[in-house]
Amino acid sequence: MANATRGEFDLIVNERTYTLTFKTEAVEALQKHFNPPDEVADLEVILRRVMQGSVEHIVAFLWSCLQKYHPEVTLKATYGLIDDAGGLGEVMEHVNAVAETTQPDPRDVQELQAVTGRPRKAQGRRPSGTGANGSSRPAAVA
Repeated sequence: MANATRGEFDLIVNERTYTLTFKTEAVEALQKHFNPPDEVADLEVILRRVMQGSVEHIVAFLWSCLQKYHPEVTLKATYGLIDDAGGLGEVMEHVNAVAETTQPDPRDVQELQAVTGRPRKAQGRRPSGTGANGSSRPAAVA
């Protein structure tokens, strides 16, 4: 059974319960899936594409969320799960719930802003005493 406070959510398909979670293992699986050669896939870009409705990204995200508790589910089989669950519209409710766990709690953000406030304005550069901005002037020659 899923535990929402731990970022776990149930997806029931054909009377079988699948537990979705987006923890470190899922992040790694998702990044590996979209990794360009010799680079690390940008997680923020991937999640944005999931939220924009890219089918490729939604399927890969759902597949990565299944890996902790259901490693036997392949990427290809995830398409079937989506269809059997009633399509993308039905699955997006679960995808959104899991994706929200990647965001900080709004109360934590407010508390952090209250403690830190705005950073101080940077101070201007002070003259060093030499050069054009310095206070030294050549002595008058008599």
